[in-house]
Amino acid sequence: MLNGSKAYFSGPIEFSNGNYRTQPSIDLHRMFGIQIFDPALDPKQQWVPEVERAKADKDYMRMKEIAEKFVRKDLGMLYQCDMTIAFLPHKVPTVGTHHEIIESWRTMKPTLLVCPDGIENIPVWYFGFMPLDHMFSSWDGLYAYLQRIESGDAYDETWYLLRQKST
Repeated sequence: MLNGSKAYFSGPIEFSNGNYRTQPSIDLHRMFGIQIFDPALDPKQQWVPEVERAKADKDYMRMKEIAEKFVRKDLGMLYQCDMTIAFLPHKVPTVGTHHEIIESWRTMKPTLLVCPDGIENIPVWYFGFMPLDHMFSSWDGLYAYLQRIESGDAYDETWYLLRQKST
């Protein structure tokens, strides 16, 4: 069911070094055949220096123009993907990641959260609407869950659309 599916890889970009993205992307593709869309690797990142200049110059209109492009492109890709995998390190500021998680859930896609600092450090708000078995303290926990999805042992209604697509 997962082979050939597309996952949006959400996680902090602006205030993170991004080193957490490479190995999980490789693992998800190798282990499950999942195609990863990583917004940190998207060509739109070329606009980052221009955003920094606009920020330094207090050119808020230019910041808005560029930010609108970022948001539109990222959410457009999220909508085209079958699921979202979000990395939520504790105390790393992020707004886009939270927006993407909520949009993914709102559009009824499987939305999986990885917080390497422990599930207890996932913002409490998510506990109000996300299934507990979609929250993980490690990449290995996520991989084990996806293996159970693949074998049919952990299927729940959030996977319905993907299951329909694969049959």
